[in-house]
Amino acid sequence: MKRHLVYLCVIFFIPLRNTNLSAQKINSGIIEYEVVLLDKEKIDSIEDLSTRKLFREISSMLSQKTFFLEFDKEQAYFKSPPKLPLEDDKSEMVVRMVNVMVGENESYYRDDKLKKAYKFDSFRGNNYVIELKKVEDWDFSEETKIILGFKCKKASRKYKQFNVRKGEYVEFNPVVWYCPELPLPFGPIGFDGLPGLVLEGTNNNKIVYRAKKVQLNKKVDIKPKFKGERIDQDKFESLINRM
Repeated sequence: MKRHLVYLCVIFFIPLRNTNLSAQKINSGIIEYEVVLLDKEKIDSIEDLSTRKLFREISSMLSQKTFFLEFDKEQAYFKSPPKLPLEDDKSEMVVRMVNVMVGENESYYRDDKLKKAYKFDSFRGNNYVIELKKVEDWDFSEETKIILGFKCKKASRKYKQFNVRKGEYVEFNPVVWYCPELPLPFGPIGFDGLPGLVLEGTNNNKIVYRAKKVQLNKKVDIKPKFKGERIDQDKFESLINRM
């Protein structure tokens, strides 16, 4: 009799538990992301000693930054931490490189109901609220991996975007890992618009945004602090091209 009960539990109970997990209702939450430059092994393999030291310092300083994604069922707000201050024991060049790599107080807001997304940026002392073009042509893969206990799927795409600092169009090749169990289309800036929350993303294999903590159904009060001239992405890029 006991054997039959165990058998019934295996057949009926376990699948129901997994179904509930994948169908759980997500109303809101907060995801904390760490930023990783390169794997330690890749840094250690750099032959030039000064270059290796530089990358180690950059990697160490990046680890001090934590990014936050606050979201509910209709909107999300991705915030970067304040830029790192100059310190006596760190070279000015390293600090400036880190602040440039991950943005200086860069913020991003997405309203999924209105299908609009905005980025805060500054140029030559002026602040801008930039309405971004819709770019969601992701290529989906069946490759999977587990992140913080969540089963994620891989997606990638290619596109060109104007680089303010370089003054030219640059090709980007983002690769993300999103979680279908958490069916909301949000993630870090440039890593969203997928059928699940993005828990990891990298662009051109340079830096990786990786979730280190996921708080589901945590109450959030999303109020983007955007101040500046409102402009669409094409006009902003045109403005920079004329300078």
